[in-house]
Amino acid sequence: MNELESIENLDKESEKKISFWGKIRILLFVLGAISLLLGIISIDSRLGIEAWAFMGGLGMIIIGCVITFSTLKKLNRDEFPDYRYLTCQKLLGLLSADIDNHSEIETRVNLKEKLSPNQTIEKGKKGKSTWNRRNTSECFLSLNGVFLDGTKFRCSITEDVQAYGEHFPYRSLSGKTKTKLKANKRTRWIGTLRLRFKEKRYSSSPTESQQIKDLIQIPDRAKLKKLEVNDQELLMSAATETNKQKHKVKMSKNIPSAWDDMEIDANSSDMLKAFMAQMFLSLYQALNSSKTKKK
Repeated sequence: MNELESIENLDKESEKKISFWGKIRILLFVLGAISLLLGIISIDSRLGIEAWAFMGGLGMIIIGCVITFSTLKKLNRDEFPDYRYLTCQKLLGLLSADIDNHSEIETRVNLKEKLSPNQTIEKGKKGKSTWNRRNTSECFLSLNGVFLDGTKFRCSITEDVQAYGEHFPYRSLSGKTKTKLKANKRTRWIGTLRLRFKEKRYSSSPTESQQIKDLIQIPDRAKLKKLEVNDQELLMSAATETNKQKHKVKMSKNIPSAWDDMEIDANSSDMLKAFMAQMFLSLYQALNSSKTKKK
């Protein structure tokens, strides 16, 4: 938990730096434009300050470009989405209530999206349009531990993303040929939970699969994908509702950049925590039901 709090502090500090340098960049561009405008006015009015105005204006614009392509680019490269570490933080806080203080939870979380070599971008053309498509699947969080009653758990969240985008030329009202880009992203999360329990405390068998399935409760619009009932083990897999995003950009052909602009909201961590909590509650309800609890 301390490490996650440190990550949260680093993330907030990074966001403050990005906000600060972003404001400085805008200020320099505005002042630079005003200075250049004064230089032009000075030429017409013969005020004699055009050289200083042009030099100052160009200098501020150059510094603004350096901030854009160096400082902010580096800061944004090190930035990572909030929802991943927040989901881990909230789940650990929830599970820790039923875990011994001296027991550890093995935790693995990917703060940034990691693509495997085979998850490449497909490219193609359709008429005047150029399209890109990429489907990815990444397990960004896994937790292993033991509850107070001796039940071992292993849970994970996998993020499935289907991204598509296309750009095409079009003629504006002025008659000029311009470029329009349309992109969309469909994201859903698949939660997997495995419980291994002591035979002397609980009992289950494959024949009880349907009875246990009837006890499973998951959030609205979520879908149960898999349920396995074995001796001393329950395995459950479910998928959340698909999160759909759309993005339009003019005068750009960079489809991957448009995908990156569609960030997952930090509040998704509350949804994922509730989703996984419901899975834990459902399987424990099955374990404690009269049909599975050992007499």
